Order: sequence, then structure tokens, then C-alpha cells
Amino acid sequence: MIEQDLYFWLTHSAALVNLVGQSVFPVKLPEGRGDGVYPAVTFQKIAGYTPLNLDGPAGPARATFQVDCWSVVSEFEATDVAHALTQPNSQGGLHGFRGTMMPGGALVQKAAVDPGSERSEYSPPLHSDDIGLHRVGFDLVIVYEI
Repeated sequence: MIEQDLYFWLTHSAALVNLVGQSVFPVKLPEGRGDGVYPAVTFQKIAGYTPLNLDGPAGPARATFQVDCWSVVSEFEATDVAHALTQPNSQGGLHGFRGTMMPGGALVQKAAVDPGSERSEYSPPLHSDDIGLHRVGFDLVIVYEI
């Protein structure tokens, strides 16, 4: 599954690991205050398409992921994490990636940041023992062979 491939890439990218360690989570952040979790990255598949004919897959599949970078410190820290992911693959990022994201994984024909999908927001603490969160996100489109 392409979700596992992306998770492997995210947890083995030197540039990202230097910023977030192993704080990469499918779908949502862990419950609780998250001491030691931030900065962090979450990702979830928000759309997918596999062309089919009567014999099965009829071409490359396409998946769109929502990727969010989180910080309790500042929007700048969350932006630094997002930048590490959105820069060109030649500079260690995902944009323009081709190949396999993990040993034995799907062959990725193209990974690209969806232009105009970048977003940011701040969620203030809801009560005195809560934390505020800065989020910077983008959509990532992956075209891959099944």
C-alpha cells in the first residue's frame, strides 16, 4: 500500500528525521499533551484513483495525501518541517521524487506538491493544561504503478 511506502520514506528521510525524529504519525497526532512529540508530521490519504478495466488495473494509480507539520513552538518551526518535505527531491524533499520509497515498495512515477494547497493555522489552547498548536500543511500527489 502506498500509505506504508510514504510512512517508510518519511521516517527514513535524513532531513526530516533531523527535525522531528520519529514523530511521524498516520492520520492524527497521539492523544494527550504530546510531551516530546513536537515538532511532528501527520499524513492521511484524502483521495485515490486506480484506473480499471475488466482485467484489473489499467494504468498507474494516483493518491493524494494531506500532510501536516505541527509545532508547539512557532509557525516558523512548523514551516521549517514543511519546507524540508516540499523542496525538490534533488535537495532531499518529496517534490519530484521518482523511484521506490521503501525496499520492495511501489514504483513511484511522480510525487509532487499540489500547487496552491499550502495552508497554515494556529489552534489556541482550550484550557489551562492544554497546548496551542501551529500547523502548516500541503497536499502531496503520488502517481505510482500497482
